Amino acid sequence: MFIDIKHGEAISETNKIDDHESTLSRTIISTDGYGMYGTKFWGIGLGKRISNKYNFITSLEQIDSKFNHGNITLLNGSRYANVNTKYNAKSIIFEVERNFDLNPKYKFFINGGLGFSRFSINANDHQVTSVTGNVYNVGLKNSNNDILTRFGFGITRVINENLQFVTSIDYTDRGEAEWKEADGDIYDLHIKSTNAVIKLRYFFK
Repeated sequence: MFIDIKHGEAISETNKIDDHESTLSRTIISTDGYGMYGTKFWGIGLGKRISNKYNFITSLEQIDSKFNHGNITLLNGSRYANVNTKYNAKSIIFEVERNFDLNPKYKFFINGGLGFSRFSINANDHQVTSVTGNVYNVGLKNSNNDILTRFGFGITRVINENLQFVTSIDYTDRGEAEWKEADGDIYDLHIKSTNAVIKLRYFFK
């Protein structure tokens, strides 16, 4: 058995947003935002070495991020300027690692996983800028669940029989976070990113 302590930051993030749950009059016809930004996550995992080639890991993760929608124009003529949404998610993920020995001190691995995300957005986490420059809130408190998928690769540095240092790149799709406006309309934010991750892994004797 082993325990992982991990930290990751996004190096490439999505800017996709859907409004398929909105009423027709509120359909987005244009938006110029750059999407996710400032994305970081922390986590802890418990794993089991099945063999020299395979590890199975169950992890809990906390992600904090923001989503810039830019300037939004709706079909009914409404316009919002400099729209930003702050959100967080708690995730559980089940992963499998396939290891390839490079030498006694280094291993290359590929990994894949499946899990669930729980998104949370507070009422004061949706902000827009008025034509006069005032910033005000436009959203409602909301939470939702979605499926998480992940795949990636990395290098493991074996420090000693108990301790390993792991670096990796992964692509994680945490699903869609629901941004609920004050009138109840919902827009779905696609939470997908490519991440740089570091882990400290400790094996129990």
